[in-house]
Amino acid sequence: MYQLNQESFVHLLHHIAPHITTRVKTTTPIPPMTKLLTVLHMLASESFQITGAQLAGVSQPSFLVLLPKVLDASIRLTPDICFPNTQRLQQEAKKGFYQIAGFPHVLGAMDCTHVQLVPPAAKERLYRNHKHTHPINVQDIVDHCGLFTNIVAKKSATLHDACIFCHSTINERFQDGQYGNGLLIADQGYSIQPWVMTPFANPTTVEECAYNKGHRRICNVVERAFGLLKSRFRCLALTKGSLLYAPPLVKDAWTLSVYCTFTGLFTGNVEKYDT
Repeated sequence: MYQLNQESFVHLLHHIAPHITTRVKTTTPIPPMTKLLTVLHMLASESFQITGAQLAGVSQPSFLVLLPKVLDASIRLTPDICFPNTQRLQQEAKKGFYQIAGFPHVLGAMDCTHVQLVPPAAKERLYRNHKHTHPINVQDIVDHCGLFTNIVAKKSATLHDACIFCHSTINERFQDGQYGNGLLIADQGYSIQPWVMTPFANPTTVEECAYNKGHRRICNVVERAFGLLKSRFRCLALTKGSLLYAPPLVKDAWTLSVYCTFTGLFTGNVEKYDT
């Protein structure tokens, strides 16, 4: 029901309980455990928030109050480190990707995915894409194990994948040479750069076909990570409708889901939603 085992749940609760404990004296304060379970049930299920609230024995208005508090407290757990930024971590990533596809110097596999939301009324057109839906376009980078190492969850789906990367902090760091000869692997939605390798559109030689084959294997890593995340936390899946919240809460819901999926192993920084 909550997509966490007991050990992972206790770990998460232990770290966020001080931030979600009710400070105001009330006759029946909601325990931190109940707050966390209610939010996790909403993320993991296909139901509306009222179902999780009733299951936990809290009212829907109370759920609306505790949701942003729990999400905000959980986001604080994401370690304040970025993309692999030490020689040891970079060598581990390069070795891992080379073992997967024989592709040298790769530090991460990058792709974008859509998460549906209810747009702000005043900015509805800014979130409407060509399919007349209203998602945010979340860019993620994963390592060779499928663990998320960087998230950009602040752009609407009206922006192209290449545009999101162009204005991201991770791109600036590659431009500054912080990652040496490291590479990112991305699909055709991105523009090729010295540090971003995309596939050949029409391979004609044996070498180009071999390149595309290795490229495809690495792209599968990030696609599997998306599939795992959305299968565990069904509120993020496009087939289940949209999250009935403003973009900042949707961004936090995505990030908390990432953290819960890879409990204790989330190693990425989160670029805050840009209002």
